[in-house]
Amino acid sequence: MNVLLVKPPEQSRLNFGAFSLAVLAAYVRDLAKINIFDATHHTVDGASSAMLSQKYDLIGITVMSPSSVKNACALIRSMRRNFKQNARPLPPIVCGGHGASMYPHPLLAAGADFVVYGQGEQPFRAMLQDMKADVPGTIRKHKKDLVRIPAVEVVSPEQLPLPARDLIGIPADGLHLMETSRGCPHRCSFCETSHFYAHNWKAFPAARISAEVRHLVEQYKAWMILIADDNFAASTKRILELCPQLERGPLPLFFLASARIDDLTADSRILPALASARIARISVGIETVDEECGKKIGKDYGVALCRDTMMAMHRLGMYTVASFIVGLPGETDCREEKMLEAAVDIGADAVTFVPYHPLPQGTERTCAEICLPSRKDEKIAQRMNLAFYSHPQVIARRKEALLEDSLRGIITRAAISRY
Repeated sequence: MNVLLVKPPEQSRLNFGAFSLAVLAAYVRDLAKINIFDATHHTVDGASSAMLSQKYDLIGITVMSPSSVKNACALIRSMRRNFKQNARPLPPIVCGGHGASMYPHPLLAAGADFVVYGQGEQPFRAMLQDMKADVPGTIRKHKKDLVRIPAVEVVSPEQLPLPARDLIGIPADGLHLMETSRGCPHRCSFCETSHFYAHNWKAFPAARISAEVRHLVEQYKAWMILIADDNFAASTKRILELCPQLERGPLPLFFLASARIDDLTADSRILPALASARIARISVGIETVDEECGKKIGKDYGVALCRDTMMAMHRLGMYTVASFIVGLPGETDCREEKMLEAAVDIGADAVTFVPYHPLPQGTERTCAEICLPSRKDEKIAQRMNLAFYSHPQVIARRKEALLEDSLRGIITRAAISRY
């Protein structure tokens, strides 16, 4: 079979889409000839026209988030028009990813033949083995209804080969992505990732992680690696076992990762272990400064703990990033002022304010309308981002940090701050 995997035309700060396709391709490339088409910088019609150049037996489209659904639908409709105008039969189209799992209805209505919900490796492999079968873990249209085939157990991390990076090439920004775990054991009510993985967390074997880092450093000359886990520090035991293995090298100049504050502080050895393994930039989600709201959404730690943790990371030479969500249900009216005050007070090197993104309600049949952040919350988030970086204390702190750093530190911090 000749299979094309497509990242739709969609600008994003980090190209998780192409990376996710490389992960999928590695798992099925023994069954088919796999090509990856990264259409990030193409127009919708330009991308669909480019697919006419070869004959494919199946086209897979990654839909990374709810905001990706609109672009994916536009691409599918354009593909159907282009293939019809050129008198070419369009191969079956299958969509997967977070956005596809949350909003299968719009994609199927646009012309997709199947949607994979949840993790896609097993369903996609089964699809390549028998296109006519009702594949577990998929959704398809039948007249006016959607037919969901119950999923089977997801692939174990031990079964996943290294991503097929040869199919996507070296990232233009020099930032290489890798996974060391999937999911998160916590149950934050607002988190689409938590729902996607059904609140499960599975770690990759330490030996595999070390081998992938070695592969990236030796074969791709990687000096920046983003650990794409939702919560890298979900297990204290794993961190304390993995970091010494990473220290043996070879190591990149630095890693970037994301974690929860309460997981980072679960054991006093965690932060030093991360720093020793060159995990130099950590993003944490604080989300709210309203304690009652924090308890309801699953983030029931206070600002004081966040501030102490940031200070501890700074002492270890780590670059810190904190995020807040604007518009969470149940927050008080004075949230903007309090949130900005807290963002400055905790002392993070960088802060991001993002609008609240509601999760879909109901079943697939009723999820035709995509839930997106409100324009009001988007404007507030933009205003607060500007207010933070123009705050006198933040400006003074950033200047002081640069003066204190060595030349190597300045270069490293400047590179880290880009992300």
